[in-house]
Amino acid sequence: MRLLITVFILCAHLLSGVMAQNRPEGDICGYWFTEEEEAIIAIDAHEDGSFFGKIVWLIPPHEIDKESPNYGIPQKDVASGESILNLTILYDLTTKDGKKWKGRVYDPRKGSCHRCKIELSEAKDLLYLRGYIGISLIGRTITWRRASHIPPERD
Repeated sequence: MRLLITVFILCAHLLSGVMAQNRPEGDICGYWFTEEEEAIIAIDAHEDGSFFGKIVWLIPPHEIDKESPNYGIPQKDVASGESILNLTILYDLTTKDGKKWKGRVYDPRKGSCHRCKIELSEAKDLLYLRGYIGISLIGRTITWRRASHIPPERD
């Protein structure tokens, strides 16, 4: 019986190490102020290892998306004219090295989706997001700053 328990504990320990190696790099996870500091995006990981980001704080808190939030985004529950609070704007983000990510970004002000590249600063407090069409040379880079928490809602 003792041998069985020892083998079980050893297997559990070995499996936990293998599972930890397969986890995605989570340095990108957390809260990020947008460049204008009008919104906070929460970035988190899916179970499949990809990352997503959604608007969790906004000034004004109930800004309306007058464009088309379904343009290229696999979200059937969002209809044009709804608040963009809780809208997923970053999706399918993947990384190979935990320093750079590729995926898609939705711009709620323009109602358009683009490919994006994200890079984390060495200090891990700045996030450089480049949205582009086709090739990354044709695009724009914005800088987001890490937020330690979500501020209270303002009117």
